[in-house]
Amino acid sequence: MTRWLHDMKKKFLHSDDAIPTTPAPHTPATLNSLPKPPGVPVTFAGKPEAQESALVDNMIDNLVLAADMCEKIANVVDKAPLVAPLAALVSTILKTCKEIKDTSGHRDKLFARIEQIAFDLDATVKQIEGANDDEGLGRLIVDIEKYVGLFKKSSALISDFDAQGKLKMAVSYKQWESKLADLDRELDSFMGRFNVNRGVDIQVGQSKIGKKVDEVQILARANKLQQWLQSPPDMGAKHTAMQSLRHEGTGRWLLDGAQFSRWKENPGSLWIEGKSGAGKTVLSSTIIETLLAPSIQDAGIPYAVAYFYFDFRTQETQLVERMLCSIILQLSKQCLDPYRTLNQHHENRKVAPPTYQDLLIILDKLLSELGQTFVILDALDECNDADLLVQLILTLRARTESPVHLMFTSQSRLHFTDAFSAVARVVLELGTTQDDITRFVDSELQSPKLKHWVRHTAKITRTIVQKSNGMFRLAACLLIELSRCKSVGNPDIILANLPDALFKIYDRFFENIHRNDVPNVERVLRWLVFSAKTLALPELEDALAFDFNEHVFDPTKREDHAGRNVCELLEGLVSVNWTTSGALLTLAHASVAEYLTSTDFKKKHHYSLDKGLSHTFIAQSCVGYLLHFADHPLNKTTFTNYPLSLYAARYWSHHLLLSHDQNTLSNLTIRLLESGSPQYIALNNLYNIDSDPDWTGRSPDWECNGSSPLYLCSKIGYTVGVRFLLAKGADINASEGNYNEDTALQIASAKGHIETVKVLLDEGVDIEKTGDRIAALHLASLEGKTEVVRLLLERGAKINAESGGLTALGYACWHHHEGIVHLLLDVDADVNAH
Repeated sequence: MTRWLHDMKKKFLHSDDAIPTTPAPHTPATLNSLPKPPGVPVTFAGKPEAQESALVDNMIDNLVLAADMCEKIANVVDKAPLVAPLAALVSTILKTCKEIKDTSGHRDKLFARIEQIAFDLDATVKQIEGANDDEGLGRLIVDIEKYVGLFKKSSALISDFDAQGKLKMAVSYKQWESKLADLDRELDSFMGRFNVNRGVDIQVGQSKIGKKVDEVQILARANKLQQWLQSPPDMGAKHTAMQSLRHEGTGRWLLDGAQFSRWKENPGSLWIEGKSGAGKTVLSSTIIETLLAPSIQDAGIPYAVAYFYFDFRTQETQLVERMLCSIILQLSKQCLDPYRTLNQHHENRKVAPPTYQDLLIILDKLLSELGQTFVILDALDECNDADLLVQLILTLRARTESPVHLMFTSQSRLHFTDAFSAVARVVLELGTTQDDITRFVDSELQSPKLKHWVRHTAKITRTIVQKSNGMFRLAACLLIELSRCKSVGNPDIILANLPDALFKIYDRFFENIHRNDVPNVERVLRWLVFSAKTLALPELEDALAFDFNEHVFDPTKREDHAGRNVCELLEGLVSVNWTTSGALLTLAHASVAEYLTSTDFKKKHHYSLDKGLSHTFIAQSCVGYLLHFADHPLNKTTFTNYPLSLYAARYWSHHLLLSHDQNTLSNLTIRLLESGSPQYIALNNLYNIDSDPDWTGRSPDWECNGSSPLYLCSKIGYTVGVRFLLAKGADINASEGNYNEDTALQIASAKGHIETVKVLLDEGVDIEKTGDRIAALHLASLEGKTEVVRLLLERGAKINAESGGLTALGYACWHHHEGIVHLLLDVDADVNAH
């Protein structure tokens, strides 16, 4: 209402001191207490006709504005269907007001009173329109109908009063005074009712606005904290995908079993163990969906649920730290005061993202705050740091305050078996999952691809259930193999010849690939097995558009549907997932990656998907792609023609550092790192686009050169590049970064690239230089880089120097890096320093 009055002030008056005041709810206005109408001085006797005319004109103008406004609202009937009759009522007021515009006489107080009510109605219409409050509009229409009657009665009284001659008016003064008093009381009564109703509307509106404000604040806080946690993987899409693979009744044997009931009712751990392809992930999604079901949540004591699917397909979903960030965000949203605890930690650390130790502390606080909590972790064997993951699970199991209901799935692995020997376990075997696989096969046999097998449904189901040996994945592949048989022929022979092992059916898929297609198949598989993120179809097709003799990107070699054709050849090994943004390609299952990197695959198919060789191939492709921009400068217009460009700029160094021989690629990478060159400018701009959604604001002309090559190489830990650039005369002590705040040594120390730090120290870098940030020793202590701290101390870093207000020991304590604290104390750090 205050904001609206401010707008009305500018709209009607263009003045700061002529704002009308609406009486407070439950306090009827009287003639004596009535505020003056906007912009018009009101007198009660002997007012000049010019002023009287201005008063009437002003009222007309206000009502015209009100009527116009209501007519505009009435045009949006789907938003506020009750406004149309309201607009008609205000138009009636306007018409009546115009009829008495030319009257004259001494009735200023009454006229001012009527105008003030009209102004209040106008304000209320505007307010209720903004709130889109149908209920409030209904009450307002009733009030305006009452006001129309009073308005007509008042105007008739004013007309009669003005028609009296002075002598007649003097004779009947007391009679007119009584009529005016009666009308004044009616107006008081109306205003009382009006203000009571408006008080109700205001309270309702404030409640709605308060709720909206809370929701907006929570959303803003969530977005801020998600960015602070560096946007952990969203598990919602993965969970939805898994739900689509479920069939009615899947996992019922587990949900109705005693082990699950005990785990659900009592804090503790439950381990679901099974071979690759046994259906563990679908079973996880079934458990998660059961816990999230509203009927379950509403029936008893409230509880929180968080889950994470480790996934071999993307680097992010293989990291323990990213899992922790995702779980923390999910739990924070479910707190009584959403995100409060997480936000407090954010306020302490500000810009710097939380360390792993910080995340453990935050998780511990959230679990204590929430009480009963369920955490589901799927596919532990697809995590890239099993030791750290086992340590985290053991920590959660050992909680005594607010213990957790923890469920996890994995293949049988020695480090899991040793660590979780005391955990209640469900082992997925043929007898356990037979009913689920039967449902799955029966359902899939109804698909159009298998319609020619419809007469043999029972026989197929029986055979596949037997041959799959409790593995959903093998059952699915056997169905794919059957779908390729376009003629049923002798079904008994076909079914008898189906493989009974997962790698055997994968061998059969490869036997169908023509030898001319093998080179492209091999390249696609290297990308799909070792890419850092899920690839889109256009990205993969650009990855094939190379002159592979020279490994040079050549757009003329782009072939229509090249990627799609290869994926069709690899049916059963590759999945194409259609999303709103296009087709995303992945290996169909984790077991496919195991198969492709196995020794048996290399022997049978005569080429190797070795990890080091594959990363070398992908790094060479990314750098070669970026070097294309040396002769074809990238700009805002041409950017969309290069779908692989963002991936190449973000991940070329990731693959380079995992390459089997970085020196092999040094000639290419040194060309890429030419400061000021079109290719290096493109690299910086592409990196900025990928990091910042608002990229047009950062580099609209594609002329930003960004960080120097030395700083970039130090940041990514590319030691070969650092040596080369220093030999070429790069400034070893230059301050750079987003705000010219880091040197190469500082960023390398913060990232923990110890070999790069050694090279910089050997070349005489200033070990104590700070710029706008803290010194290298302090950064390494803050970020928990123990070996870098040790090296810097050995090379003479000042252990007790203050930087940014703290010593290295202070930063290590602040961020709970116990190993670094012990290291600093062992070399006599001052425990009394600030």
